[in-house]
Amino acid sequence: MKKHLLLAGAVSTLLFTLGCNDSQPGDDALDTRPLKERVIALHGANNFRDLGGYHTVDGHQVRYGLLYRSGQLSGLTDTDQQRITELGLRSVCDFRTATEREHNPSQLPASVERIETCNGNPATNLMQVSELMKERGIDGVDWHQFMVDAYRNIALEYTDQYRALFQQLARPQELPMLFHCTAGKDRTGFGAALVLLALGVPEATVFADYALTNQYPTAIPDAYAPIKQAAPALFEARPEFLQTALNALEQRYGGVDNYLREGLGLTDAELSAMRHNLLTPTPQ
Repeated sequence: MKKHLLLAGAVSTLLFTLGCNDSQPGDDALDTRPLKERVIALHGANNFRDLGGYHTVDGHQVRYGLLYRSGQLSGLTDTDQQRITELGLRSVCDFRTATEREHNPSQLPASVERIETCNGNPATNLMQVSELMKERGIDGVDWHQFMVDAYRNIALEYTDQYRALFQQLARPQELPMLFHCTAGKDRTGFGAALVLLALGVPEATVFADYALTNQYPTAIPDAYAPIKQAAPALFEARPEFLQTALNALEQRYGGVDNYLREGLGLTDAELSAMRHNLLTPTPQ
C-alpha cells in the first residue's frame, strides 16, 4: 500500500511536470521535410510545433506561422521567450485546469494575451489518475481503457474550451495563436485534430500529425520509471484514443461538421472566417 501511495503521488507530480513519451517514431510518420519546417525547438517547452503546411482536400494549404500547439510553458527560458516573441505570437489558449496552472504557471512574454475562456474542465477523468492509483494500485487499473474513456470524455465535455479555441481562430487579430495543455498530447491533440478536420485536412494526415507527439521524448527521472513501465498508455498518443473521440462525435452529433455547429454552436460565418484566416491556395 505504501508503495502504491508513493507511486500515486509521483504520477500526480509527473503529470504536472512532464510532456510526452519516449516511444520511437513509426515507419508511417510524416516525411522529414515538413516536419523540420514545423518543429519549434525550445529549451523549456516540449512538442511545440507549427500546424502549417498540411494540404486540404479542396486544394488549399494550412498557412505556416499562424497556429501552434505545444505542451505546458512553465519552463520557458529567456531565450525561449525571445523566440516566441520572434514568432509574433499574439494569444494563447491554455486548456489546463486552475490546479495545473497553479502548479506550473506559464512563463510567457507580457505581450501575449491569455484567453481565459479556454480554461480547462476539471471533470475530465485525466485528473483522476493519482486517485485511482491510491485506491487500486498502479497494476490495478486498465490504463489503456482509462485513456479510451478519457478521450470520449474530452470529446463530449470540452465543448466550452474548443468553442473558445475556434472563435479565437475566426478573429485575425488573435493570430498567430498557440494552444496547449500539460503534455500537449490529449486535450491539445484532439483540439488539433478538430481544427485540421474543420479546415478540410484528410483524416489520414490528421492521425499522422497526432502521432508526431510520440517523436518528442521527455526525459523521465528514474523515480518515475515504474509508472512508465506499468502504465505506458498514459504517455502515448495512440490512434485508437483519437478514433474513440471522433467516434463519440459521430454517435452523438453525426460527425465533426455537425459537432462544430450543434455541439460548439459555431456559425457559418465563424467557420468561414477561420478558414479564410488559416488557409491559402496550394502553390502550383
